[in-house]
Amino acid sequence: MAKKKWERRGKQFKKQAVEQMESCANISALSQELGVARRALYNWKAEQAAAAEPRSPEQNLRRENARLKQSLPEKVLQLDFFAGALRRIEERRRPSTGSGGTPSTSRSGK
Repeated sequence: MAKKKWERRGKQFKKQAVEQMESCANISALSQELGVARRALYNWKAEQAAAAEPRSPEQNLRRENARLKQSLPEKVLQLDFFAGALRRIEERRRPSTGSGGTPSTSRSGK
C-alpha cells in the first residue's frame, strides 16, 4: 500500500469502519480498501469500546488520580521557577551596602 498523506477521519467514517470490521474476515484487505492503516482500525475499535463502556465512580476517581499524579511534576517545576524568580527580584531590591544606600531597583510608586 502506498503511503498517503495523513488525514483526519470523521467520527462517522470511523464508526462505519469498525462496523465493517465486525463482519470482515480479512482486516488487512479492509484497511487497504479504506485507505487506512490496519492498526488504526483496531485503535478506533478500542476507542469506541471504551467510550461505550460505563465507568463506575471508583474508575473515575482512579483516572482522575492518575491524571493529577501526571500533572504534579509540572506544577512543582513551575513553583520552583517562580520561587527562584521571586528570590532574584528580592535580592535585587536589597541595598548593595549595609550603609543604607539606595536599593538597586526602585519600588513601584503605586
